[in-house]
Amino acid sequence: MKNGINETNGDNKLNTIFHTATIVETTSDAIFSSTLDRRILSWNPGAEKLLGYSAQEILGKSSDLLVPEDRIKEAKLLINSVMKDKKLINFETLRLRKDGTEIPVSVSNSPIKDANGKIIGFSSTYRDISVKKRHELELLKSQRLLEGLFLSIEDGLVIIDTDYRVIKYNAPIAKWYSFKKDV
Repeated sequence: MKNGINETNGDNKLNTIFHTATIVETTSDAIFSSTLDRRILSWNPGAEKLLGYSAQEILGKSSDLLVPEDRIKEAKLLINSVMKDKKLINFETLRLRKDGTEIPVSVSNSPIKDANGKIIGFSSTYRDISVKKRHELELLKSQRLLEGLFLSIEDGLVIIDTDYRVIKYNAPIAKWYSFKKDV
């Protein structure tokens, strides 16, 4: 049994390959493979949709086309770790679309090995995390707004947790009770 699928004969192995190919072709994630010198060898429809390049446009080109200029060094470090047989999973960064816009992605890279176990390339998966990043930014703005409101209230205000521990207090409370340090 391998990957949850019983591979007792050639038919099952072909089915496994077909199923894997179907997953790669139908996912919304960008999945592609590259040589050790970063030349793109395969490109799925998810990559076309996410990054804007058709397979015909990108195959044979450097994956550096997908990396913002200020992130080239980072991308090379990520690939170097894969070449040392280390998987990279869910590294958040930015990548470039064909139109030049940056998109926040979660990158996962894995080495591709030949039959002898020698690393001959790597696979990359880019997942669009722009919605997640937008929500994180909205949450941060809300937190800053609440913090500003909390600090601007002229009445004494204390936040206590369910175990009756003081979590936070504002300036009037500190003044009234002469708090010098965190409670």
